[in-house]
Amino acid sequence: MLGAGGAFASSASFTAVPIRDHFCTRAGPTCQRPEIALIVAAPRAGTISGALARRPLRRPRHGSFRRDGTVRLRVPAGRSRKAFTRRVDGSRIATGDYRLVLREPGGRETVVRFFVRPS
Repeated sequence: MLGAGGAFASSASFTAVPIRDHFCTRAGPTCQRPEIALIVAAPRAGTISGALARRPLRRPRHGSFRRDGTVRLRVPAGRSRKAFTRRVDGSRIATGDYRLVLREPGGRETVVRFFVRPS
């Protein structure tokens, strides 16, 4: 399965890939399913935390990502679909280009990129 950028984001221990390239986080006429959804495959059940970095839509041509909060996902063993719209602090994820670095408790990392469009 291919993810954003055309490659499966993976490490030796777990994998994560967005189900689409573009998401929306606020319900409305152009947003039927407000969520950011990932397919996560984990060898064992547990909690995976991730650091969000955001690059705004209006940016210099090669603008950099800036830290934008954290996300925690409880995952069962095996393959599952996990969706979220908010950070750990409860604030909604805004429009922009995102990079999510998921960290397994053992220290392994997986990088997932996705885009949140205006709703």
